[in-house]
Amino acid sequence: MKDFKRLRARDVMNSPVISVNFETPVREAADLLSSNAISGALVTGRGGEPVGVVSLFDIVSFLAGLDRPAGAPGGFYQYVYPEFDENGDLWEVAIQQTDEKPLAETPVGEIMATSVIAVRPEAPLGEVAALMAKNHIHRVFVRETGAPVGVLSSMDVLRALSKEAKSAGKRGTPAKGLRKARRPAAAASRR
Repeated sequence: MKDFKRLRARDVMNSPVISVNFETPVREAADLLSSNAISGALVTGRGGEPVGVVSLFDIVSFLAGLDRPAGAPGGFYQYVYPEFDENGDLWEVAIQQTDEKPLAETPVGEIMATSVIAVRPEAPLGEVAALMAKNHIHRVFVRETGAPVGVLSSMDVLRALSKEAKSAGKRGTPAKGLRKARRPAAAASRR
């Protein structure tokens, strides 16, 4: 395995890129992510061009109602209409659903992140990791001649770093750029 500092995006990217059309229902996107054991997918427009990214977090947040203001239809928010008898006493509380489309049928285009961040295949893995951290994202797409040719996630970066650390451990020296962990003084004194 190459030294971590010598790794490039192309060395650890996954290909082909799994994508969904922006009109794909959330339910189908969730099934696609789950069946492929991935945490996000490229969202494409009518012409196949990248228009966004949908992640597990986007789907779960949407279904939990986290992106809707309190009181908005869907998720945990339902309209409640109290019913009274002829004396004005509260008889029962009826929960009534609105006529909104089912949440699982909402198109991913309505919940996706609209920025698609891409890197060149030759981009150093350290720079890719810095870009992810700076933008608070977990995946970038690897683009060559304008088209996405791969995807690289934060887990892929972690996996590459782990392989380098294990490889260096077999050689008996810490990997370049990595330090051996020091034990806290209390733990060291218990030995």
